[in-house]
Parts: sequence; structure tokens; C-alpha cells
Amino acid sequence: MLNGELHSIHMVNEFPKYARTERKINKIKSELNALTQTRREVHLKVKLGLNVALRVLEVFIFIFLIYKFRHDPVIVFPPDWFFPLGSFLSFPAAVCGAVSTPFWILTCRCAISKFSNMLSSH
Repeated sequence: MLNGELHSIHMVNEFPKYARTERKINKIKSELNALTQTRREVHLKVKLGLNVALRVLEVFIFIFLIYKFRHDPVIVFPPDWFFPLGSFLSFPAAVCGAVSTPFWILTCRCAISKFSNMLSSH
């Protein structure tokens, strides 16, 4: 609306009116830019807050799962399959050839992270 009015005013013959209209347009544009910046900041804060909340929830779920199933193996393989690392993989389940819950969660988390990074890079 103001842009149409500005284009209809002859700049040389009606300079004061042209300048006032141009100042109004510039003021409205600066207010719009300030509101846009505020909206972006709020959006960023909400996004960051949700991300942190989900990460905290994820950590609590992992802690609960590890505590609840710390002595139960996820899967048991023949004891000689993971010979040098067998006790490390089964800690704290202490079943020879087993894969413990903490190691299983760590492995799944690393695999999902690598897969998501691979998808996001392409």
C-alpha cells in the first residue's frame, strides 16, 4: 500500500511527501526485521530446549535400562567367538560369551549415529 503510494508521488515536485512516505516504509521494514529476529530467537530457544530435554530423557532411559537389566545378557554366543574381549562384552552379566545390556546399548547408539551421519551427508 505504501509502496504504491510512494510510486505515485513525483519525487522532484513533491519531495517532502515522498520523503515522509519513504521514512514510513523504512520504519515499518525495520520493525518487521526486529520482529523477525525475535521470532527466530524464540524458535531457536524452543528447538534447543526440546533437544536438551530429549537428550536428558534418553540418558534417564539408558540409565534405567542398564540398571534394570545389568545382570541379564542380551544375547549369548559360543564362548570362543569373542575370546579376547569376552569378559569385556559380558560385563556386568558375567556370562561367558554373552553381550551385556550396557555394551548392546553402546553398540546400537554408535551404529545409529554412524548411519544417521551417513544419511545426512548425502
